[in-house]
Parts: sequence; C-alpha cells; structure tokens
Amino acid sequence: MTIGDKPTMHVVFNMSAAASIRQAYSQIGRHELVLGFPDNLSFGPIDPPSARLRHVWIENELGVDFEEVVQMADRFWAETASSTALPVVWMSTLDAAEYCGFLEFVRRRGDAPFRVVIFTGFEYAESGETIIAAASLGLVPPDQIVEARLFDHEKELRPDEIEAFLEMWRRLRQENAPLRVVDGTGLVSAPITHFDDAIVSCASGDWQKGTSLVATTMSQLSARPLDRAPSDLLLWARVRALGEAGILETSGDGIEMRSTLVRRSLEPPR
Repeated sequence: MTIGDKPTMHVVFNMSAAASIRQAYSQIGRHELVLGFPDNLSFGPIDPPSARLRHVWIENELGVDFEEVVQMADRFWAETASSTALPVVWMSTLDAAEYCGFLEFVRRRGDAPFRVVIFTGFEYAESGETIIAAASLGLVPPDQIVEARLFDHEKELRPDEIEAFLEMWRRLRQENAPLRVVDGTGLVSAPITHFDDAIVSCASGDWQKGTSLVATTMSQLSARPLDRAPSDLLLWARVRALGEAGILETSGDGIEMRSTLVRRSLEPPR
C-alpha cells in the first residue's frame, strides 16, 4: 500500500504480532512490508539506548546471551529510519513491551511523519467466547484482524499527543529502572523484584519443574487487566534469584528451567 507518494512499512514491537499482521494482510491478498522488533525495552537499560549496554545487563541479570537480539534490534532501527517509506506503527498501551518500543520509535522519529494503529482493548469472539481487552495484537488470530478491519484504523497523532508520549519516555529514560510496567496511570518504572510476590504465590511446598512454575506465574499475571510479565526469561531469572536468597529452593542444575525443580523454602530466608 502507498500513502501519498510513499510505500508503507508496518512497524510492530512484538514479533508474534508482526506475524499476525503479515498473515492478515496476506489473507486479503496484500503483501505488505512488516518489520517486527526483536528486543523488549520493558526491561533493561534504555538510556543510553546502547545495544552493548543492554547485552551486558541482560547477560548479568537474566543469565542469557542476548547479543544477537540486540544486534537485530540495531538493524531494525536502521530499517525504520528509511526515508523512502512511511511507517505505520501498530501498538497497544496495555502491553509494556509494545508501549516502550513505540515510545523509543517516536523519540527516534523526530519530526519525520508516521501513522499509527493504536490497538488497545480490542474485543473479539472465538469459539463462542468473548475475549476482552486483548493486551497485544499477537494474541489475536489474523482472521479476526481482517474481520475487524483494523487496517482502516490508521491515523496521524496530533502534536500534543506526540509531545505527551515524548515526555513520558523522557521520564522513563531518566529513571532508567530495571523494569517498566503498565498500571492504571500508564507506563511506569519498577524494580527488578516487581514480579517476585507473584512467583512466590505460585510456588508450593511440593517440588515442581521450573517450567511449570514460570508458566503458572505467566498465566496468573496474564489474567490481570494490567501489569503482565514481559518475559519468561525474566521470571526464570527471578526464580533463580529467589533461590539464592533462600525464599525458594531449587534442585537440579539450577540453570535450565526444564532441568530444575523448585519449591517454597522450608527454612527461613537467609
């Protein structure tokens, strides 16, 4: 599709959502350029937005090698900076990762034009049930995107709306907290321990696989209207940290979710 004299590129801050949008366009016979952002700016340093700093932080805090992801993110930003195409940005204000990615996009875009499809609180019916306020477009089947004609919801932001987004991101970048989450006021900074209580509440005195505990915690958090966990990797890193603190006990290699058992500690925390 073109807007004016420029072709469009669709920019999405969720890889699953990018795939859904790509498939939805394919269903109506259009092959659009859809760029998915591989990183997740709801955790880790955002000021400066350095791939190297994010890689080091994620490796230290989460215990995973994120170098390839942050390098892919640099390529994503280079592609979205193209002056030959007009970006159409898809995002939800209920999803911290999408919201953060969008705010960084707005900062980098400067005065250059773009359009948005703000997807927040979309409802769709599947198997006779109504799904209310789906947090991310990645949760919505492509055929439902087509049926709702979300493509027709593109719009330009007013200057005051852009400035409000920029001011929010300036505040969050200045705080540069370990996490950013969505609450009733919008996007806010949070400590690395933010999801610890939810993890502990899902653990029991019986051994369970690390994968089971993380999945249960993700499910519990996903049921909330706000404040969802951004990543299973983050939750697993916190499980390990809670184990080191004596709040949880682990058995097995203590590194991989699948090969580690977890339970609530039977002894007082250290």
